[in-house]
Formats: sequence, structure tokens, C-alpha cells
Amino acid sequence: MKLIRPTDVTDANLTSTSIAETEHPSWDAPTTFAKGDKVIRGHQRFESLQDANSGHDPLLDDRKVPVWWVYLGPTNTWAMFDQSVGSSTVGTGEIVIVLAPGAIDALVILDTDAELVTAEMTVDGTLVYSQTQSTNAGGQAITDAWTYFFEPIGVRSSLRFLDIPAYSDGVLTVTLLGADEGGPVSCGTLGVGRQLDLGTTEAGVKLGGNDFSKVREDDFGNIEIDERPFARTLQGQSLIDTSEADAMYQAIVARRAKASIWIVEGEYDTLTVFGFMRTFEFTFASENVSYFSWTLRSLT
Repeated sequence: MKLIRPTDVTDANLTSTSIAETEHPSWDAPTTFAKGDKVIRGHQRFESLQDANSGHDPLLDDRKVPVWWVYLGPTNTWAMFDQSVGSSTVGTGEIVIVLAPGAIDALVILDTDAELVTAEMTVDGTLVYSQTQSTNAGGQAITDAWTYFFEPIGVRSSLRFLDIPAYSDGVLTVTLLGADEGGPVSCGTLGVGRQLDLGTTEAGVKLGGNDFSKVREDDFGNIEIDERPFARTLQGQSLIDTSEADAMYQAIVARRAKASIWIVEGEYDTLTVFGFMRTFEFTFASENVSYFSWTLRSLT
């Protein structure tokens, strides 16, 4: 099991992106906006709730009880970097992201429909790392008849690059290539950060979910369903070295109330979660071996 502690992607470390932020005009204080006008402010999208809307900063409006601006979500450019699993960045043919993230050693792509993802790290213009992964279940792009007929059937939506060399001045280029050159390609989450080993996951992991939808039944048995977000849950236990328990405990507490990427088992999409650890417990079984029990919940 691994914990990826994400590095925040900001204007300071996002060097370039192939996705232009052009959905709406930028908010401008002197401009007067009409009801229904949409703007971009701080890489977020807002819609005006009133006419004669001038001088009201969308970032300062109460999102729970908005007066002037209602929050619509992140811009397409920044959707892959937000704290949500329900939004995606969508491009045509390919998405290319260039980051200067500092000393990271892991890249995780979640909820993507790309055919191939390539990660390259350069330092002072010298290529020090390059790897391409396919979302085909067999791990290879389907480029010939043999692969088409004999590779495992299925498509993965998550990819993990866990062997990136950590350079403080490294530049990471991530390219997501769609199956169709002119078709859409999307990415729900692109996370970079430092990884921490949390022991060996034991058999018997429980996979479940919390559905926040509301179901109402009237006196005649008629059902009305209000569909709402869904969160994945995981519960299990890991075998750890007792000498590492203190460091692990401190690292987990440091991520309290912060979204992180948890890789329970890299072979299964459903066992990688972008979310938080709801409960955990260490059992000191012996001088050498201990147990780490945990419950994870994804973001919605």
C-alpha cells in the first residue's frame, strides 16, 4: 500500500498546458454583468445571479448562499487539478501538461479515457526519465493483430508512474494521447507528489460505497430518486515493520483532512482512491511485525 502526498498545482509550477482557458471572459471589476453572464475568476467559473452586477468579486461571494455569483466549477484547464473526482479536463486528440513540481517521485492519472500516457522528466534540458503506459488492460497499445487477439480484454482508467527520479529542479511533461486523433481525450485527476510505503496489503480488502442519493416514497408506493454524488470506500489491513509505525502514524496524521492518493493495489482501478483516511489503527503485534488497519473514502 502506498500513500501519495500530492503537490498542489498552481500558477507558479504549471509551466504550460495545451488546454486554453477560454470558456468565458475573465471577471473584471469595472465591467457590469447581466444576469446569466458567465466569467472566469481564479481558474473557476461563475454565473451572475443579478443584473447590474459590477464590482462584486465572485471569490468573495458566499457559495452556500450566493447573492451575486453562483459557483459553476473549475475551468476545463484546471479541472484535473481540483479537489474533486467528478470533474474532468477534456481536450481534442491529446492533452500536454508541463510542470515544475519540485522533488516528486510519483505521478498518478485517474479517470482517464486516454489510449497512451507518457511521462518525461528533464533536468537542465537533459532527459532523465521517460515512460509510456497504455490504458489497455494488458498494458500495451493495440498496434497489431497479435495484440488485438491475445492481449487481455478491457480498458483501465487509472495509471501510476511510481519510479520517477526526484529532482528539485526537474521539469515533468505529461502527454495524454486519445485513441482517435481528432476525438476527445479526458483526465479526471492528475496528481504528482511524494510516495510513502504503508506496508503490504493483506488479502480480504473490502470494496464498497456511500451513495448520497435520496429516495422518496409516497403513500402509494411511488418512488422518486434524487441522484447525488457517490463515494467509494475501502477497508483492509496491512502488514508493516514495527520500527516504521511511528513514522507512518505521523505521516497519516499530517494528511488529516487533506485529500491524498491511496494506492491499495496497483493492478486494480477500484483499489486506488483519491480521498482521505477515515479511520486507522495500529496493532503492535511483536517487536518486528505489526498490523495497520484502515478505512478509506474517496472524494465525490
